Amino acid sequence: MSSPQPQQSHPSRTSARRRQRSTRLTVAVALLVLSAVLVVGAVVSGSALLITVAAVTGVLPGAAATKITHSELAAARRGGS
Repeated sequence: MSSPQPQQSHPSRTSARRRQRSTRLTVAVALLVLSAVLVVGAVVSGSALLITVAAVTGVLPGAAATKITHSELAAARRGGS
């Protein structure tokens, strides 16, 4: 009751795509975590200037993570890598 084996190149391409996709999303999550740690650290310090700088600086990795995730979603919808 085993199904026919798919072509050898197709599974390797699929796994490579998944690995690349996984890496990109991992980077996006890491950027968001970095932003959160930066802001929380600034809040703990209690310095209004540091909180403001951390909040403004935290938006940049958040925007990059959003762009990475958006491009992954677009690629998945197209069926490409």
